[in-house]
Amino acid sequence: MPFTPSTHPGLIHRYTRRLIAFEYFPPSSSSSPSNPTSAISPNPPSLPVGSPPPHRNLLLWLGGLGDGLLTVTYPSTLAAALPTNWTLIQPLLRSSYQGWGTGSLEGDVEDLEKCVGYLRGVYGRCRVVVMGHSTGCQVGLRYCMSLARSAEGKGEGPHTQDEGDKENHIQALILQAPVSDREALLLLQGPTAYTGSIQLAQRFIHDGRPHDCLPTSATAGFFPTPVSATRWLSLASPPPDHTGADDLFSSDFSKERLRGTFGRLARLRPRVPVCVLYSGEDEFVPREVDKVALVGRWEEVVREAGGGWDGVNGGVVEGASHNMETDGEGVVAELVRRTVGFLERVERGGWGAGTRLCF
Repeated sequence: MPFTPSTHPGLIHRYTRRLIAFEYFPPSSSSSPSNPTSAISPNPPSLPVGSPPPHRNLLLWLGGLGDGLLTVTYPSTLAAALPTNWTLIQPLLRSSYQGWGTGSLEGDVEDLEKCVGYLRGVYGRCRVVVMGHSTGCQVGLRYCMSLARSAEGKGEGPHTQDEGDKENHIQALILQAPVSDREALLLLQGPTAYTGSIQLAQRFIHDGRPHDCLPTSATAGFFPTPVSATRWLSLASPPPDHTGADDLFSSDFSKERLRGTFGRLARLRPRVPVCVLYSGEDEFVPREVDKVALVGRWEEVVREAGGGWDGVNGGVVEGASHNMETDGEGVVAELVRRTVGFLERVERGGWGAGTRLCF
């Protein structure tokens, strides 16, 4: 699909000294390139000075490796299709654009926590749903795992307050194109280059150079970004234990391993339901991976733990590529339909501590 220059009206939130988040304003019928401000609909929210801003529900979209503001097209389509009481916001994290090469999931989780806290301070008691794309899925799931650990450390029981009472809590999680970077690396590099890159990164660590970037010859075939030894091992997740922090969605994990990731969603109070939107034609997934069966295994773990799983809107999106840049309008429309359907279910609520959200 050829690139077409365009304007995108919205609101910039500065949630840390060096990081921002972009809030999409859906275009109105009266918008025009010569007057982009006329595209704002509804009216832009005013920041709280003496009174709280209008109530909103927030969909936070997290991009993947190399992504930044507007680098993926479908969020703009999704933002325009959201119900009027929802708005889409894309935060920049430390790993955005080329930052992922020397960044970490831990740092991204910290950034997301600050962004959620900031937005709750601006919009007050609102629903917050995180939608990860690609590696953004790892950030979203790790964020939920972090919240679960925090709750366990405090010995918290079932949550008896309203959903918006906790500053950093979210109401739901969407995983769009959650792929295994380990399996993608093997697919793109081949076993020999993959093994060689791991051995080199391990030598860097052994020599006390964990934050030094590997030569481009070692990371060739992946993304043209300088990558530190530490981040490469996080993504490549060497055998036999595959303990890389980024390795959350590989197809060869046991149920016990999945209980430590997907299973932890059920420990959050209130429950955080999940909707998985797996691309049926994802070019970063090996052909031998049974996508339906893989998603089914994740579902089984979540349900057995007592968590919420959307079995109606979630699942494999047939015909969808990884970031849907080359997909037809019908495929993108299907993703949008499923996402909106899940958000509507989140808004209706109907689950609480001990409730299994089984559609």
